[in-house]
Amino acid sequence: MNTYLRIFFTVCIALVLTFFAYNVSLKCLEKYYGKRYARMREIFVDTSRYDIIFIGSSRTHTAINPRIIDSITGWSSYNAGVEGGTILDFKMTLEGYLVHHPVPRMLVLTIDPGSFAPTKTVFDPAQYFSLVKKNRVLDQTFSSLGYKTFIFKKMPMFGFIYMDEHTKSNMVSGLIGKTEMFGGQFQYKGYLSETMKCIDTLVTYQTQRVLFSPQSITLFDTIVDICKKNNIRLIITYAPEYRFKLQKSFDNFKEFTDTMYKKTQTGGLLYCRDDSLAMNGDPCLFKDRMHVNYFGAQVYSGILGERLKPLLTK
Repeated sequence: MNTYLRIFFTVCIALVLTFFAYNVSLKCLEKYYGKRYARMREIFVDTSRYDIIFIGSSRTHTAINPRIIDSITGWSSYNAGVEGGTILDFKMTLEGYLVHHPVPRMLVLTIDPGSFAPTKTVFDPAQYFSLVKKNRVLDQTFSSLGYKTFIFKKMPMFGFIYMDEHTKSNMVSGLIGKTEMFGGQFQYKGYLSETMKCIDTLVTYQTQRVLFSPQSITLFDTIVDICKKNNIRLIITYAPEYRFKLQKSFDNFKEFTDTMYKKTQTGGLLYCRDDSLAMNGDPCLFKDRMHVNYFGAQVYSGILGERLKPLLTK
């Protein structure tokens, strides 16, 4: 067998093995993520009409139940929160949503102390790879972050090169039959239910700092501009937290609040500080200092629904 033929067969075998490994890894991730892929398709590919969109980090994703919001307001809502999300994720989610969906009447955006932190990529990028070719905003965002998006569109099996340790760990978990959802957990219109366990009130926390980047501040301003351009009512919220435990762990939390008050007042936005709600003193409504549990989500969704109802009629 001549040299060129050996090279040809070697390349063919490598491609076959790569394709096989890619399909196995995809199945493992689908097993682990469960319904997450369907949720991503709903946000970035499907065309359903929603009147209210909720965007934020996990403090949105597991805290706001559209079933309760819809029953109170009489409108249709969707929870597009994402774990670990920063303002980069929020902007991409809003713009990506608007590619295929009708413009919503209202966006409720939850901003956390970590929302403005410097970041080089979106959280858990692998969950978006299969959708890049179906949504131009995902394509543009990942291209701007240094990804070669033609790989996702034309040669998805080579997406391995962009899988980080977090994704690989989830892949292994899926391989052995684990999923990201625990027993009894459910998803509804983007909302992911949480545990029913109460917070451990004896846990102590290290002091940290709120981090800002000029780029993140600009991204926030861009979200405001997008909403104004599309006549979307923008509501900014600060999510519930247990007895101010989260903000007390930041030695410069006032810098965060001053920034938010300045931005919302300049933009004429409604800013709702939900860290002072009566529910925040009940340990059995919280999973930890910054996340409500299942029962807390039901209570908070009811409070939020009553707040939004009169705003939708204006």
